[in-house]
Amino acid sequence: MLDACTHEPFDPREITLIDSTLNSVDTTDTTNTDTTTTDTTSTDTICDTADVSYATTIVSILTDNGCVGCHSSGRVMLNTHANVKHWADNDTLLGAVKHESGFMTMPPSGTPIDSCAIERLEAWINQGTKDN
Repeated sequence: MLDACTHEPFDPREITLIDSTLNSVDTTDTTNTDTTTTDTTSTDTICDTADVSYATTIVSILTDNGCVGCHSSGRVMLNTHANVKHWADNDTLLGAVKHESGFMTMPPSGTPIDSCAIERLEAWINQGTKDN
């Protein structure tokens, strides 16, 4: 588990990119009802996304991957449900962890978040980012 931020502070160019990303996010509903998928990066072949919750699943993912350690203060905070919901609802959270074009890559260095954890984040978002 990472407890401290492992990347350098954002430079002005990166801040401008973040601002432009946040101001141009498409919030179209992309609800997905499929809850089980195959995880090709894990030794397990099934990624169970049927029983995700903020308290047990999402907090663990964000803590275990160092997200909370880096993002517990400042502009992008991931230390409360309301903060995580904000970034999840505007697609920034998934865009960053999936390394999608136009988003800051998170984590910016080191090991990317595994695909099953990303699928669980996506399932929680598709289920309404509930505080459960």
